[in-house]
Amino acid sequence: MENLLEILQKDPKNLQANFDLGIALYGNGEAEAAIDRLIEVIRENRDWRDGEARQQLLKIFEAHGPTDPITISGRRKLSSILFS
Repeated sequence: MENLLEILQKDPKNLQANFDLGIALYGNGEAEAAIDRLIEVIRENRDWRDGEARQQLLKIFEAHGPTDPITISGRRKLSSILFS
């Protein structure tokens, strides 16, 4: 994860590094931070890698269930990007 953080310090808009960090954070139990990273990818490029960041977000939301506060917050953030 440190390598990804170094990459992002040099290039904060590196979509691959943001995506990979999101996956790593989720694997580390940091769902909210993971969601924020994946949303950043979507904010920069909705169609990046055929919408892979959005697909990953939906998997996280599904795993947590529709009533989980993390899902509710993440869906709001995602909606604000998609419908703005």
